[in-house]
Amino acid sequence: MPKNSSVADYHAATAFECAFGYLYLKGELERLRLFFDKILEFAETEETAHKVAKNVKEFLLDLIFMTVGSVIYAVGLNGFTAPNNIAPGGVSGIAIVLNYLFGTPVGTVILLINVPIIIWAIIEIGYKLVTKTMLAVVLNAACIDIVALFMPVYHGDPLIITLIGGVCEGVGLSLVFMRG
Repeated sequence: MPKNSSVADYHAATAFECAFGYLYLKGELERLRLFFDKILEFAETEETAHKVAKNVKEFLLDLIFMTVGSVIYAVGLNGFTAPNNIAPGGVSGIAIVLNYLFGTPVGTVILLINVPIIIWAIIEIGYKLVTKTMLAVVLNAACIDIVALFMPVYHGDPLIITLIGGVCEGVGLSLVFMRG
């Protein structure tokens, strides 16, 4: 008896082999082919179901990483850098400057600035490669605006503000980039 199978599996496999042998010896090749085709069809169905389950699991894992990363980034941005007029580079920096000048919500501005960039990316490389990026941008923008509603602001030593804000933003974005 093999080590990696149970007694029931071993008996089922033996019965399976007996059925194949019986059909072959009786010369019922058509029934044998039909039996074999059904087995292949079942195996393909199982493989497809396994692939779908794996894809769903991967998507949920991506979503968890992007959500946690977006929340950590939003904590750094809303609790430390943005309220102390420290603007990081890129789209977030532009959004913080516009927030400082006009009082616009940072997450909404980030989303609006990213829309033409995403449209350009879809045109250049196709929507399949940009789908996770679109999800990450929307999630990040939503988390920034939601966390801003209840996040206490730290006003204190500029070095601590810069250090904690930078670490939160770096860790948050790295989690988003890992899966998004």
